[in-house]
Amino acid sequence: MFGHGDTQIGTLKLRGVGETLQPHRSVLFRRMSFLLNTVDLNPPGIPPSGILIVRSMPDPLPGKVNPRGRALRLETAWENAARRALKEKYHAASRPEYGRFPPHADAVFFEDESQLLAVLLLDIVNGDAPNRWWWKIILEKSGYTSNLVKHLCEKIAVLPAVLSHLTAWGAAARVISKLSENDSLTVTAALAREFQMETAAAPLLHPGKAAGTGKRDEKNEKGDRPLIEKNGKRGQATNRGYEKDAKGGRPHPEHPGYPGPPPAPWSRWLPLNRFPAHLALPQTALVGLGLSLFYAPAKVRTPAFAREFHQWWDFHVQQEEKQTPTADGGKLGVGIHDGAPSPGDDEKMARNSTLGADGAGSAIPLPIPTAPEQRGRELAPPVPTRERDMGPKEIEKIGRRIRFDVDPAKPRTTGLPGPDRAKPPATATPSTPREIKKTVLYFPEEGVDTRLAGVFYLVNLMEYLDLPACFEEQCQLESRVGAWGTLELLARALLDNRYPEIESDPLWEALAHLDNREKGTLPGGDFYYTGDYTLPGIWREKLQITRNKAAVRHPFNLSGLNPYLEKWVSFVLPYIRDYLRRLVKPPEGEETDIIEILLFGNARLYVTAAHVDIVMGLGDISLPVRLAGLDRDPGWKPRFARVFLFHFN
Repeated sequence: MFGHGDTQIGTLKLRGVGETLQPHRSVLFRRMSFLLNTVDLNPPGIPPSGILIVRSMPDPLPGKVNPRGRALRLETAWENAARRALKEKYHAASRPEYGRFPPHADAVFFEDESQLLAVLLLDIVNGDAPNRWWWKIILEKSGYTSNLVKHLCEKIAVLPAVLSHLTAWGAAARVISKLSENDSLTVTAALAREFQMETAAAPLLHPGKAAGTGKRDEKNEKGDRPLIEKNGKRGQATNRGYEKDAKGGRPHPEHPGYPGPPPAPWSRWLPLNRFPAHLALPQTALVGLGLSLFYAPAKVRTPAFAREFHQWWDFHVQQEEKQTPTADGGKLGVGIHDGAPSPGDDEKMARNSTLGADGAGSAIPLPIPTAPEQRGRELAPPVPTRERDMGPKEIEKIGRRIRFDVDPAKPRTTGLPGPDRAKPPATATPSTPREIKKTVLYFPEEGVDTRLAGVFYLVNLMEYLDLPACFEEQCQLESRVGAWGTLELLARALLDNRYPEIESDPLWEALAHLDNREKGTLPGGDFYYTGDYTLPGIWREKLQITRNKAAVRHPFNLSGLNPYLEKWVSFVLPYIRDYLRRLVKPPEGEETDIIEILLFGNARLYVTAAHVDIVMGLGDISLPVRLAGLDRDPGWKPRFARVFLFHFN
C-alpha cells in the first residue's frame, strides 16, 4: 500500500484557474505534480514506519506556488510551512482504540502496516470499510476488495503482528471466524513458508499423515494405536497408563491411560482468557501459530514445538471425527466450538485483555496502548486469571473445551534430554517454559534515544553466520536463547564490561521487551549444555579461520548471566572479534577501538509490532562500517519477526 518514506496525494485541487487556462488544466496539473515531487513533506518526529492519512490540507502558504512559472522547485518557505502543517495534523490525528476510529476524524495514524491491516480487516468484517474515507484514499489504486485471504497473504510477513493487534482488541475471533477451513489452511501454508516452519505445520499442509513420518496413523494388528513419534522413533502403546514405555515414547491420546487433551503448545505464552474462543480447529491453529511467532519466533521452528503441536492437532482431529451430526447440520461432541463468536464475546475479550480486576493493564505485552493517554506508559499488571486458578467447571464456562494444562503442578518442558543435557545440576536454572513477562511495557510512539545504535549492525553479522540456528543441533541455542537474546549477548560480550556508563542505556530495556523478558533480566535463563563446543562448518569458510582459537579463549564474565551460556560466549567471542577486526578497519593514523567504531552511535530507536527503525544523523555514518557493508538495511528477518531499517537524516 505504502512504501517507507513515501508521500501520496490522493486529490489535488487548483483554485483560481481562469477561463483562459481551462484548456491547459492537464498541463497545469502535471506541472504542479512535478513541483510537489521536489519537496520533502515528511514532518520531523513522525515514526519512520508510521502511516499518517490526512483528509484535507489547505495551502499552508497561499500565493507562494505558481504552476505557470519556470521554477525548478518550490520555495523552501512553502516546504517548511507544509511540513509544520502536517506535523500539527499528526499530533491531532486519531489513533485506533480497540481497532476503531471516530467516523468523522480529520486525520488517522497507524503505527505501521500491521496495525493498518488489522484495522482494515476488522472494518471489512464489520461492513464499515466502504464508508471510511481513509480506505478510499489508500485502496484507490490497488482496488478495494473484501477478500480477507487476499489481504492476509499479500502481507503474510506481518500476520503475527496483525493477530497480536486483533487479540489485544478482543476482535481476533470475529475476524478469523470469517475464514473458511480451506481459507485458514491456505493462510497457514503461506505463513509456514514465510517463517520456515513447514515441520510444525505439517499436519495442516499434509492431512491424513502422522506427524513427520509420511505414514497414516493406522492401528496395528493388536488394535492398539501407535505412539506419537518422539526422537524419530515410533512404538506401541502399553497398558501402563500414561507412563513412558521402554523406548521413551508417549501413548496415543486415545490410549485409555492418557490423562486428557494435550495442552496447546502456545499455552505457555498465552493464558486462556487471552486466546480467541469459538473457532474451528484450522482457525484455532492459525491463530495459535501466528501468536506464537509473535511472542516466541525462535520456539516455533524447534522440533519440540512441532511435536507438541502435532499431538495437540492429532487429538482434536480424532475428537472431531467422533462428533455426532445434529439435525441442524452441526456436530455434537467433545472438541472446539465451531462457528462464529456469540454476541458480546469480542467486547468481553477486549475487557479481559486490557483491564484486570484492579483496573490496571493486562499481564500480556500488547503491541500498542489501548488508549492515546496510555501510550509510552508502563502499567502495573494485575494477577491474570489463569487456568491453574480455575476448576473444571469454571473452565467450561469460558466457552472453550481446549484445556491448556494437563497438570498445573507439573509444567510441560520444551525440548528433549540429549546426551549432554540429561539432568542439570541443582545449581542450574530449571528448564521451565518461559511465560509472558509480568511487566507491560508500552514502547513510546515517539521512540527512545540510544548511544548504541551499532548494536543493530550485528543483525547483518548474525545473518551472515546463521546465528543462532547454526548452534541449535549442538546446544539448542536458538530455541533456548533465541535471536534477540543472541543479539544482546554478542553486544555485551564485545563491549566486555569496559563501558559502565552504557548500562543504563534504553537499548537493553528495548531488547528485553522484544525478547519477552522482564526488565533487567539477561537472556538464556534456562540454557543448559555441559559438552564441548565445536565450530559450525560454515564458520571456517566464512570467517576464514586457519587455526583453532580454543587455546586463546577469552573468558567472558557478566554478573547474573547463566554460567553455561558464559561458556558458549567465551567460545565464540575470539572468532567473532577477530573477524570484525579484519572487516572493520579504522582510518589510517587512528588507533580507535573497532568495537567503539562499530557499536557506538547516537540514534533514536522506534519499535512497533512489526518494525524496528533506527534513525541516525548523517554525521553518525561510520565510513569503516559502511565499507564493511554492516549498515545496509537488514529488512525482513523471520528469526526476529521484525523488519529492520536504518534511516540517515
